[in-house]
Amino acid sequence: MITPIGCEAVCEARCLSVSYRDALVLHEVDFSVPPGVIMAIVGPNGAGKSTLLKALLGLLPPVAGQVEFFGRPFREVRQRIGYVPQHASVDWDFPTTVYDVVLMGTYGALGWFRRPGREQRAASWEALERTGLTHLADRQIGELSGGERQRAFLARALVQDADLYFLDEPLQGVDALSKHAILAVMRDLRQSGKTLVMVHHDPSTVRQLCDWVALLNRGIVASGPVEHTFSEENVRRTYAHMPTAEWFGQVA
Repeated sequence: MITPIGCEAVCEARCLSVSYRDALVLHEVDFSVPPGVIMAIVGPNGAGKSTLLKALLGLLPPVAGQVEFFGRPFREVRQRIGYVPQHASVDWDFPTTVYDVVLMGTYGALGWFRRPGREQRAASWEALERTGLTHLADRQIGELSGGERQRAFLARALVQDADLYFLDEPLQGVDALSKHAILAVMRDLRQSGKTLVMVHHDPSTVRQLCDWVALLNRGIVASGPVEHTFSEENVRRTYAHMPTAEWFGQVA
């Protein structure tokens, strides 16, 4: 299901292709994201899920295609977009506290020459409260567990007060407490009208967590509302040659 560029979609890609060196990783990806949903991008390992997020956000240059957010190029609306990277991709030895990491989320709106003030500090503390990290505010970021680190970067994105959030495997390798906290924040954001797009590693939970889905394997196999799109046929096409019968009962 594709929404015409410039209409209701908060994010839309057309014919997006990405290469690493000479290898084509994504080929003519087409999909759109409507407002106010939690959308999962799912597919087998090596399908290009994280690559797609990075290409959408301009972190990887596409070789072809077009991407728009709210009907405009990324550079014109970047302050309306938040990004939570994989916690495994971050240099956790950087000597800074959890609170300072969250406060960094306010810098984009302030510009080069303004320092965070009372409003930004209050927003940062509120984000720590929402993610259950106030007791770790003064802890060095590298001392946190994987789930706590993921919550810290979610809090950093929260202070941006974005309209659209991209999350790269936010539930991968996190403890039960962190998973509960992250999902609660995501649902609160959706309830307030925000849109969330996440790379998700567990197809068996898509129906429980999301209302929109894109099935990806180097290209889009299917994209749209979970109840229509996340079918056994589409899942089999996406995960071809992989044993998936054990969770089809949860998909169908």
